[in-house]
Amino acid sequence: MVDYPNSRSAWKKRDTQKRGRELLSIFIVIVLALAILNGLVKTISLKKYLGKSNWDSQASFVSYLGTTPPAVFIFQKEPKRIALFKLDPSKYYFSGDSKLPLVQLSKVIDDKNTSKLVNILAISIGTDIENYIFFQNKKLDKETVDASFKDFASIATPFKILSGKIYSNTMSTNVSQKDLLLLWWQVKSLSINRLEIVDLAAASEEISVGNNQKVLGVDEESLHFKIAPYLENQSLNKKSRNVVIENTTDVAAAATLASQFVSGVGFVTTTINVTGTPTEKTKIVSSDRDNYSVRYLAKIFDCDIVVAPASPRGEPKEPETKEIKVILGNDFSDRYFK
Repeated sequence: MVDYPNSRSAWKKRDTQKRGRELLSIFIVIVLALAILNGLVKTISLKKYLGKSNWDSQASFVSYLGTTPPAVFIFQKEPKRIALFKLDPSKYYFSGDSKLPLVQLSKVIDDKNTSKLVNILAISIGTDIENYIFFQNKKLDKETVDASFKDFASIATPFKILSGKIYSNTMSTNVSQKDLLLLWWQVKSLSINRLEIVDLAAASEEISVGNNQKVLGVDEESLHFKIAPYLENQSLNKKSRNVVIENTTDVAAAATLASQFVSGVGFVTTTINVTGTPTEKTKIVSSDRDNYSVRYLAKIFDCDIVVAPASPRGEPKEPETKEIKVILGNDFSDRYFK
C-alpha cells in the first residue's frame, strides 16, 4: 500500500531543497558581485578584471574543445541543451588557403595555431567560432563528460572562475571569466539528460588531391546539417531576419561562408550581390541599429553598424519585414581565405 502522506512529504522535501539551491545560487552571485565591486573597482575596472564578453547569453555559445578526441561544444538557450560534436583529427579539412587547400586536422592541432584552427572549423562547419579551450589529457567519453558537467554546474564554480582555479586543468583558453560566469548561470539548473555527445566520424567523403590520389575528408554539407539546429537563435526579431549580402571582395567563397554564418543562426539570405567597389571593412547597414538582430549580426562579423538613410517624404514606407544588409569587406575574406 502506498503511503501518500509520506510521498507528499518526500516531494515537498525535494521541492524545498531545489528552491533552496536556487536561492543559494542567487545569493552566491550577489555576494560575489558585491565583493568584486567593493574590493576591485577601487583599483581596476570590473570589465578589465572579468575580461571582454564575446557572448550575449541569448545566442548559442560555441567553442572548440581541445580534448581527446577534439570536439565542438555548443550550449543552446532555447531549447536549452548542450551538445559535444566529436571531430576526427585524422580527416582532412578545407583550409581556405589556395596554396594548401586541404589540411589534416591533427596537423593543425599539433602546430598550436589557434586562430588557424578555429577558422578552419568555421569554414567546415559554416558558423562563426571564436572561443577555444585546450584541456590537459581530458578524454571525451561519457563518464568523463558527465563528471565535468556536474563539476561545472556546481555552486562552487563561480568561486573557481573568479579565483582562477577553474583553469588548473586548462592548457589555454580565450574565454573570458565573464562569459564563463554567464555560461555557468545558464547550465547550473540544466539536467544532465540535456547533454548530448554526437560523433561526426560518419560525416566524411573522399576528396581527390590529384595524381589519382584521394584522401578522406569531412563532408561539410553533412557537418552543417547536423550542427545548424543547435545554433538557431530564438531571440531574433521575426520581422528582421532577411539578409542581403553584398560581396565587395574578389573571393566568391567569402559570400558563401557569410551566408552560412547567417542562415545557421536563423536569418534568411534573400540575395547575394557582387560589387566592383572594394571595401576594406565589413559593415552592417540597417535603419534600426538598436534592433537585436542587427546588433547580433554585427557581433558575428565583428563590425560596425551603419544607419541606412530614412526614406524621403512621399516615398513608400519601408516593408513590414525589414532587410538587413551585410557588406563584406576584405577583412572578412582575409581572415578565412588566402
